[in-house]
Amino acid sequence: MKSLSFKILILLIFSSSYSSELFAQVQVSKFGFSLSHWNRTYGEVDERFFFINAPSEQGGFTSAALMPAVFAEVNLHKGLALEGRLGVWSYTYTGSSTFANGLVVEESIQQRIIPASLSLIYNISINEKLSAFAGLGVNRYFLQHTADRNVTTGEGNIAPVEFTGNNYGMNVKLGLEYYFTDNIGLGLEGRYNTGSYNKSYTPDFGGPSVTRNIELSGLEFGVSLRYRLFKMTKITDDTESKD
Repeated sequence: MKSLSFKILILLIFSSSYSSELFAQVQVSKFGFSLSHWNRTYGEVDERFFFINAPSEQGGFTSAALMPAVFAEVNLHKGLALEGRLGVWSYTYTGSSTFANGLVVEESIQQRIIPASLSLIYNISINEKLSAFAGLGVNRYFLQHTADRNVTTGEGNIAPVEFTGNNYGMNVKLGLEYYFTDNIGLGLEGRYNTGSYNKSYTPDFGGPSVTRNIELSGLEFGVSLRYRLFKMTKITDDTESKD
């Protein structure tokens, strides 16, 4: 019994020592600002299908815009890290309908998407200045729509109406970063985002409500200004020296 207790005590001490070492490495390693180009691609339907005169074709539409973002990375263990990012993407969809009586209706949807992502990153140090990284993460999309309808040759204007919602998606990314000094560098990154959201609307006045699923997928390429608090090679060296 005493032998078993002694073994358990040794195991607890070893586990505590390893946990303390691992916890000591968990710290903010870098942060920065990025500017990327997100090109959203769609399946069958897109936001224009909420207009009175919906497109006759389905699929093939894209909406692209620049997205500024801020991010921070927390080192977990050697090259493994956790990155959090918050961005803002905006796009305006427009449509026009002309009726037989000469009535012209102009519609627009101003869309703002705030993607908040949390990704598990693996950094590979090529040398002290250059490193590569790959990651997989979860996105949460916060959406805001402002719909506006103007009748240019008659009555029927509708004041801007706001709709909000949110949903989840995934992201996978690859990139390189190069540091000009010990702390300041530039990053190049490509990422693919997935996800979708549901939107209900009434296509015909007095008719039943219809729910559409709109995709939030597409490739994203960007550049970032990065500030690192310490070199990744230093983390590895410190860890190896303790072994």
